[in-house]
Amino acid sequence: MNIGYDITGYIISGLGVGGIIGGMIAGFLSLHFNLRSLVLSANILRIIVFAGFIIFPAPIGYFSFFMMKEILGGIWNVCYNIYSITEIPNDYIARVSALSGILK
Repeated sequence: MNIGYDITGYIISGLGVGGIIGGMIAGFLSLHFNLRSLVLSANILRIIVFAGFIIFPAPIGYFSFFMMKEILGGIWNVCYNIYSITEIPNDYIARVSALSGILK
């Protein structure tokens, strides 16, 4: 299946820079790692980044952590959406997507 990670990142991010960069990185990373481990790793790294806001309360720290948060968010969004598309049976994709949108 040929899935455009960058296009998925553009759509999910609303053409935001973090989502675009995350979408491009997700395509590269998915060649070396499976999507399940990428989703889990991105979530763990996002927790570490959120802890960084408390540990380094300086303007440069805030800028750096916000950029990392945006890029990791883009990676997570793209990998999670493509993982769910590939793992969920076609009959249920629309239902799961609708429920996911309602719960957000």
